[in-house]
Parts: sequence; structure tokens; C-alpha cells
Amino acid sequence: MVYFVESPREGSRVPVIYLDTDLPENSAEDRPLTDHLYGGEESYRIKQEMVLGIGGVRMLKKLGSRSRISHE
Repeated sequence: MVYFVESPREGSRVPVIYLDTDLPENSAEDRPLTDHLYGGEESYRIKQEMVLGIGGVRMLKKLGSRSRISHE
């Protein structure tokens, strides 16, 4: 899902993209990974970091993004 928000720089708009794992094609174990961030046990957190890190970069490439800056 993509939202656009006002940037603090001269009133421009920037995209904010949310990743969601609650999709029918995902396993029952993986679907709740994006229900809330940074909670639970270490293995849960590692799975979230993989979704956000690896999946996020892959998604941005498929969207044609050439940005070299991201929130970590």
C-alpha cells in the first residue's frame, strides 16, 4: 500500500510504502509478521527484519526506484 505525505522540504510529497504479510498466498505462520513491529521473541524479529530488509529492497527495485536512501 502506498500513501503520500507532505515532506518538510518545501511542501513536496513523498511516498510511504507499507508491506503487509497478511496475504492468502503466505503461510499461516508468516501472515501475522506485520501485525505489529519489533515485538515478540528473537526469531519473530529476525523474520520481520528479513521481510522489511530483503523484501523491501526487492519491492523498491520492482517499482523502479533508484533511491539510495532508506529508513533503517
